[in-house]
Amino acid sequence: MKGVLSTVEAVIAITMIVIILTLLFTSFSKPKEFTKENSKIITFNTLKILADTGKLRTDALNNNVSSIENELSAYIPTFLNYNVTIYPSSLETLELYVDGWNNIQDEWTKYGSSPWLNATGDGNRITDSIGAKTQKEFTFVDTSKTGTINSINVSVYGEETLLIPGDYAQLYVYIHNTTDWYEVGMLTYYYENGSIWQNIDISNYLDIWNEINSAKLYLKSGTIYAPFDVDAAKLVVNYFTSISPSIQADDVVTVSYFLAGDIGNYSAREVKVFLWGFD
Repeated sequence: MKGVLSTVEAVIAITMIVIILTLLFTSFSKPKEFTKENSKIITFNTLKILADTGKLRTDALNNNVSSIENELSAYIPTFLNYNVTIYPSSLETLELYVDGWNNIQDEWTKYGSSPWLNATGDGNRITDSIGAKTQKEFTFVDTSKTGTINSINVSVYGEETLLIPGDYAQLYVYIHNTTDWYEVGMLTYYYENGSIWQNIDISNYLDIWNEINSAKLYLKSGTIYAPFDVDAAKLVVNYFTSISPSIQADDVVTVSYFLAGDIGNYSAREVKVFLWGFD
């Protein structure tokens, strides 16, 4: 009887081991499912890995399509068709001036017509000679541009007007994206410089086109102050142009990866991967 029980126990133990090994094997050996829905992020992340090592830039600058396709072959399933195309990619600049005024807080003196900050040299401006005064809020021209955003600056054209050498005025700049207001920086204008544009990088606050179209601005004069004019303000958007796909199909998935250029050394490139043949 003991022999029979031992045999049964042995069979059960072997069966359990086989089941466990089968589960382990199937869970670790089964590749991550590559679908139309997740293909874009998987392919983009693969390109990013190649970019981080520097290999993608080297291949792109040498127009070495086959090398990039070979690297991707380890991640793209064999049932899919795919094609890599390398384009020169230019960095474009877009200027979006103030185009509107919402009277939320009106503490500066205004000259000319609303919205006052939509152009330079037109006689329209705002001024403050007291300090710690707020002018809120301005809106910007909308855009229908597309492409990959490289950087965004808010630029303010102003002048310290006390006419005393060495004197200066401070200006605090606030930007609203789709969620909240942020103090993005302080600008200092010296009498000796006259009327000048000054910039603040706001790429961390506005990084998609929808946020750019929703952006608002307000200004606050500093506590260290002198008479000060603001003549204009704008958003300056640097972006890579997006190139239309050269392959058209009902189920095509297009993945773009932009490689910034270096002035004087090499130009920008856009690597596009086209995937099609999904079930």
